[in-house]
Amino acid sequence: MRKYLLICILLLLFHKTYAKPEIAGYPSLGYSNETGFYGGGSVYLRYRPAHFDETIPKNVFYITSEYSQKKQYSLKFEPEIRLLNGLYTISGKLKYKYWPSNLYGIGNDNNKNDSEKFTSNEFSFILNWQCRISDNLAISLMYDFSKYEIAKMEEDGLLAAGSIPGSEGGINSGLGWQVSYDRRNNEFYPTKGRLHSFQIMSFNKTSGSDFDYFNYNLDLREYFPLSETQVIALQGYFSFIKGDPPFYRMSYLDDLMRGVTSNLYIDKHTAICRAEHRFFPWKYGFRKRLGFVVFLETGQVAHEFKEFAIKNIKLNYGFGFRFSFLLEDRLNLRFDVGFGEVNGNISMSSREVY
Repeated sequence: MRKYLLICILLLLFHKTYAKPEIAGYPSLGYSNETGFYGGGSVYLRYRPAHFDETIPKNVFYITSEYSQKKQYSLKFEPEIRLLNGLYTISGKLKYKYWPSNLYGIGNDNNKNDSEKFTSNEFSFILNWQCRISDNLAISLMYDFSKYEIAKMEEDGLLAAGSIPGSEGGINSGLGWQVSYDRRNNEFYPTKGRLHSFQIMSFNKTSGSDFDYFNYNLDLREYFPLSETQVIALQGYFSFIKGDPPFYRMSYLDDLMRGVTSNLYIDKHTAICRAEHRFFPWKYGFRKRLGFVVFLETGQVAHEFKEFAIKNIKLNYGFGFRFSFLLEDRLNLRFDVGFGEVNGNISMSSREVY
């Protein structure tokens, strides 16, 4: 059965009604306090059916794998398939992660010198069915599933004592929806426009979850062109949780801030603001593929809304380099160095962070 399914997919990809697929590979390298040095790569395939309008973004498939100095491993598959000339989009993220890590506790004031080691196994997938209501407005139905196991922990630590929610692992299974307003001129490297989205996810026993909570996410992105080669990109991201989530499904500040130790600041709520100056200074020859960014990031986590305060804000800053493999829409190789709470986190991957 699997063989016939694979044959059908290949026929769809290479049928004469489909444009020739574009394939690219990107290395992934970096360094952080949690991982040490890590390496890996991404394979990227995209195509647009020949009968689709040229304004419809191409179908894409990502496969990403990483392995670190501390024997951490992750594998991700991310498809994004458009149907009926872009009226519907089916996207997903399938991930397996084996990850020795550190836990510092819950909150905005943890000490990175006070931690405990643990190792987790995680299998997860997210399925998103999006329907385009108009040229700029879309609504999505979503399903989010993960199975999380803690393979190793310290005998006298917080996880072993059971004082941290989710210390025994468990299943998260939730349903939700998202509404998004998208006026960007490019999906991968927008130079003008905006993307605003609001998402609600519900996890409870009815949907098969071991935990009961709601997750609300608001993502606001704005892009302002300064010239043909320069753009200011802004993002405000806010995540709020009502209920009792496990610690591994809380908000992690390092997920969006590039100068923070992994897992150091986690809690139920987060507020983050980011700004980037992106520029490709050259217009001709090979150099037009080369670009640069400088960025500033601020954020904090909190257990209660009343705990948000200016004094708790964490500040990051940094710079980066870009290399465009595909000039048509600036699908870039990204190399960033972030400073702030750490002396310097280094990361290399594909696509812009927002």
